[in-house]
Amino acid sequence: MVAVSILTPVYNGIEYLEECITSVLQQTFTDWELFIGINGHGISGGDAAVIAKHLSQDPRIRVIIQPPPLTGKVESLHDLLPLCSAPWIAVLDCDDKWEPLKLERQMKVLLSDAQQADVIGTFCQYFGERHDRITLPIGYVDPFVLFDYNPIINSSALIKKERCTWKYTDINYGVEDFALWMEICLQGGKLYNIPEYLTWHRIHPTSAFNSKGYSDDAIRSRYKDQFYIK
Repeated sequence: MVAVSILTPVYNGIEYLEECITSVLQQTFTDWELFIGINGHGISGGDAAVIAKHLSQDPRIRVIIQPPPLTGKVESLHDLLPLCSAPWIAVLDCDDKWEPLKLERQMKVLLSDAQQADVIGTFCQYFGERHDRITLPIGYVDPFVLFDYNPIINSSALIKKERCTWKYTDINYGVEDFALWMEICLQGGKLYNIPEYLTWHRIHPTSAFNSKGYSDDAIRSRYKDQFYIK
């Protein structure tokens, strides 16, 4: 059994996939497996060529063809999850990338300061159409922070496998990660951030940042009601 299973659904952003895969191969922590879900594209085209190149170099990488009608990110993640043998799951969007020390630092902290955490994130640097950084909580995240903003960067997160219960609803298309953090906190789970810039989040015309279907406000409103009910 490996330590970390990495899930990379591929729909938009195929042109960035090689850079994404390379950042995984450069990890100093090497006990991982990578599942790439080709979501609605079939086995032809540039994405297949890029993946085939890396498959021939590293047996830890597996490609899963996900034919229609399975075309959404949440559906893709749930299709890949049963294949994972690791207790920790990392989601890396195909247009993002990691610093080489990313997994090593997360695995180290989960054995020390973050032993009670269900999700461990890192700080991130935007690149592409933006080149700034955002301020995130350090260490354990106060659940009330989620009423104001999303404190965990999706492609930075290391998640306990049993907590990977992404849901598709009428309000969380494009913000399924934020909805998951809310659900985990409602169940008494804990979020944690490492204050190091170990994740690169690309901003481009078809990225989730620019194309998500609903605002974070809808997620916050629904879960705020549930939080106070509980």
